[in-house]
Amino acid sequence: MRSSPFLLITALALAGCGQRDAAQETAAPAPQAAVTAEQADEAPLPVAAPVAAGDAEPDVGRLKYAANCLSCHGASGQGMGPFPKLAGQSADEIAGKLRDYRAGKTVGAQTATMVPFAKALSEAEVDAVARYIATF
Repeated sequence: MRSSPFLLITALALAGCGQRDAAQETAAPAPQAAVTAEQADEAPLPVAAPVAAGDAEPDVGRLKYAANCLSCHGASGQGMGPFPKLAGQSADEIAGKLRDYRAGKTVGAQTATMVPFAKALSEAEVDAVARYIATF
């Protein structure tokens, strides 16, 4: 019966494997330290927050494009691989396609890829991104 304490300890240790502490799962994230002006100049651009219709924030389109479109459509909208060229299209054309994607319409071969991106945009963001793309 000398192995009984060993078996008990081993069984208790194995019983706790893979379980998370409930306090860890519900704990709020630790607050971040304040950012100095020098650090803010070096920090990457934040992803723009959703904007309300009528907001005249000029960088919203650029920021949303950089965060969501650039990796597939390129820095100047020239398209890459299977992703089409956007440059040369009007803001109305781009906004119309984005709204069609949001409505679940099939627009082209990349519809399944585009739907989640388009659905994540507000109406004002659709217009801002479309206006930005029209500058290419």
